[in-house]
Amino acid sequence: MIKSTKLIPEFIQALQQEIDALKKGKGGNIVKVFNGRLLRETSGLFVYLFHLENFLTAIDDTPAEIEVNGTRCPCQIISVQGMEVQIALERSFGQYIAEAKIQTNLWFLLEMLRKKYEESLANAGTKFKMSDTLFSGVATDINTDHVEPEYTLIPSPPNPSQKAAILASFKKSLAITWGPPGTGKTKTIAKVVEAHLNAGRRILLVSHANTAVDEALEDIAQQLKSTPFYQEGKLIRLGVPHKTTLEKEYPLVILDNIAAKLGESLALEKGKLLEERNQIDRFLQSFEEIISVKSRLDKAIQDRDAYKELLIEIPERVSAAKNDLQQDENRRRVNREKLIKANNAGIIKRLFTGLDPVKIQKEIDRLSVAIDSKKRTIAELEQKFKEAQSVFEQKQRDARLLSDSFTKLLAKFDLSSEKLKTEKEAREKRRDTINSRISEIDKALEEIQKQVLAEAKLVATTLTKTFTSKQFPDQPFDVLIVDESSMAPLPHLYWATSKATLSVNIVGDFKQLPPICVSEDAMAQKWLGRSIFNVLGINTVKEARDDNRVSLLDTQYRMAPEIAGVPNRFFYEGLLSDAPSTKELILNDTLSDENSLVVVDTSTINPWCSRLSIGGRFNIYSALVSASVARKLFEENSVDRIGIVTPYRAQARLIDKIARDWGIRDGMRINTVHSFQGGEEPVIVLDCVEGPGVSKWSMLDDQRPDSDAPLLLNVALTRAKYKVFLIAHKKYIYSSLKKDSIIIRVIDYFLEQGIEISSEMLVDNYLANDFEKYASAALGVASRVDIDGTALFTEKNFWPAFISDIQSAKESLVIMSPFASLGRAGRMMEFFRVMLGNGIKIRVYTRPPGQQSGTLSEHAEQVIAQLEAIGAKVVQRKSMHQKVAIIDDRIAWEGSLNILSHRDTHEQMRRFEGENAVKEIIRNLELDQDEVVGNVIKKLCPRCLEKGLEREMVIKKGRYGTFLGCSSFPECRYTENLSRRGRA
Repeated sequence: MIKSTKLIPEFIQALQQEIDALKKGKGGNIVKVFNGRLLRETSGLFVYLFHLENFLTAIDDTPAEIEVNGTRCPCQIISVQGMEVQIALERSFGQYIAEAKIQTNLWFLLEMLRKKYEESLANAGTKFKMSDTLFSGVATDINTDHVEPEYTLIPSPPNPSQKAAILASFKKSLAITWGPPGTGKTKTIAKVVEAHLNAGRRILLVSHANTAVDEALEDIAQQLKSTPFYQEGKLIRLGVPHKTTLEKEYPLVILDNIAAKLGESLALEKGKLLEERNQIDRFLQSFEEIISVKSRLDKAIQDRDAYKELLIEIPERVSAAKNDLQQDENRRRVNREKLIKANNAGIIKRLFTGLDPVKIQKEIDRLSVAIDSKKRTIAELEQKFKEAQSVFEQKQRDARLLSDSFTKLLAKFDLSSEKLKTEKEAREKRRDTINSRISEIDKALEEIQKQVLAEAKLVATTLTKTFTSKQFPDQPFDVLIVDESSMAPLPHLYWATSKATLSVNIVGDFKQLPPICVSEDAMAQKWLGRSIFNVLGINTVKEARDDNRVSLLDTQYRMAPEIAGVPNRFFYEGLLSDAPSTKELILNDTLSDENSLVVVDTSTINPWCSRLSIGGRFNIYSALVSASVARKLFEENSVDRIGIVTPYRAQARLIDKIARDWGIRDGMRINTVHSFQGGEEPVIVLDCVEGPGVSKWSMLDDQRPDSDAPLLLNVALTRAKYKVFLIAHKKYIYSSLKKDSIIIRVIDYFLEQGIEISSEMLVDNYLANDFEKYASAALGVASRVDIDGTALFTEKNFWPAFISDIQSAKESLVIMSPFASLGRAGRMMEFFRVMLGNGIKIRVYTRPPGQQSGTLSEHAEQVIAQLEAIGAKVVQRKSMHQKVAIIDDRIAWEGSLNILSHRDTHEQMRRFEGENAVKEIIRNLELDQDEVVGNVIKKLCPRCLEKGLEREMVIKKGRYGTFLGCSSFPECRYTENLSRRGRA
């Protein structure tokens, strides 16, 4: 028997290791969200649905903070599904929120649980008795009276395998319900719950995700809606639900609704107070408007009066200046007369009369300067007067308009200017009184809620809430039911199990993905990277089949039989059967007719795959094909919902951007396989992503050590009801992976049972004249080529379209060309020179000359020198392979053609437009950053310099982050820290 005294210290250690790993990485992050809309108000919280700018990794019910227009507010992550997130806020920001930022702390919950365990060490032996029993895998008979389970057979009776699972849960202290996708787990749970309730047992239903809790509770409420269990509020949803329909259709499972029903008079009073408070808030909002208008009116009057004074002051200054001018002109006239006399007088007469022509002329010159200055001053003052008069008239009009607005606002609220302050203070005082009373009512309702939870026969919530919610009842439960248990973190599950005293029902599928563990430390991997099935020794179909604790649900109701055939053959060893109703799951479209399995082969295009320097992979062409499948089906009205799933986050994010640019995002769920678990859609597009350009490694290859490929494929393929489109570079996958790799076997099965189409069916191919015609006009203005959005080009028709695009550039051109030749770059050089002269910024990424083979090495040095000489920025990036061009951050070209070295090889390039998608490509390729891994910097290695060798430094990434290293590594091992630039 496993003992808590041994397990809990290991949990504490594992949790701390994961916390440390999250703190070193990106455990706390700020994510931009946009297009938020208010879904509902529940439990005093306002639930909004936002689109995400980037993926958000957060456990359901994680506390966070949101910033809206500079205002920060606590919030709670209800659920994250792909690029959408539901958030519960403590205050309303209106019906719509255009843009906001969410800050999360992913280790917060782990620290809370760790502290809970530390506090429980003293009484661990008694507190975690049921937890120890579960983790020891002990199953005993709890039905000592041999009572048969009682449950209704409507709306649909259970099949034999479901009956066996219900019976096992009812009779055993540990029952494992193995439910492959679509086998009716939630329907079975509903009947299990009813059986336990009818036997007088109290139940705790948990899952790692709010969506799973809601799905299960919805089926339970449907099953029991006419019974006292529902009608008397004995089935409770603790926490904010994800599903809007749960609250609408089954309001009596919502804790607030039940408490309001029991405390009806308090709820009515609270409702009236809230309405009064809203009126006061609206008044105070309007009051702020009044104050704003009053402030602007005061400012306008102040400005008007200032100009009024200026209009009085300026004429006085002009008058004084004119008087001075008149006096100076009189003095100059007198001096001019003296000068005439002096010039006509002899020397003796000048001596006796004191007439000195030189002095008199100097005085005349001085007076002339003064007169000119005063004339300018008078002219400037007169011009200033005219301007001041114009501004004064405008300020007077502004003051009059603002005065009218102010008067109307006062009249609207029956206020006077003198009463403004007293009215505001009175309303604020009343609001404080209302808040105080609402607080008292809330406390009373909380007591009612506490009583409701204490008397509840079923509490449904997330695993997180079992250790974070202050409302979680102290009273123990008889039965714990865990749904989607393969994703339940073991320390969380162990804690939740301590709340039960009689039995545990584990519901899930060990063929689904386990929890995600960031830390690579052994203890963290042991307890945060495995599922309860691993702990119980259920890892294979044979182990499950031979285990008498396990009840298999063997009939699937979700998928068309052809789709179900894939998991049944490759993952479940033929144990599953199809319900007769699945034969009706047929969808007809022009791409694939009625075929349920479709391979979309991109081999003829040979699209390259790229990889983020510190992250996952993406394939631009493959993303375009995936989105094109969805667009085609939407255009035909074949379906109203489509899911696109991929192993890599970067690819999911790129597809999301493309879908937004094309205006089809609303009908789609785009996500990684890990995050798609538990969902379903009519059609699934599985984007394999893989292609040349990256290492021959794939998340979908089960031949690599510790591969999750079978689980990933099982999750991805079993989300579909009618069809699966598998986007794959067949030629590359077949040549780079072993023949018995799971992805190859799955593709082969698709081809046996379905059809194959070429990706060229989804991408237009445009023909035009070859490049030379347009290159000859590079210094002039060549005629534009009409291009329609996304298109595929060969080496023959690429150049005219590309030249047309860069001729239309207004701001920037970015080229990624691993190789550079004098011939091709030379033809473009003068064109680049003209672009730079027109103020267009050009940035070229290429490999260092030493990485360009043969004569290209020498060519590259000359091309780089020439590009820099004409003003282009050149970034040398080691081992790069991407062939990309981006114009004005809105048009992108991607494919297999080296723009600065291409001669006559057969290549292809894809062109597409879309600001969001192009910005995502820039982000993925790290074109918006300077210090990128692989970039060569203009700094020579000091150690090599000492030896008389000029070798540049390159940015590298190690265990502790990025650093500078000598480009001649391993011959020279000199490094520098990027931030300190000190010797490492």
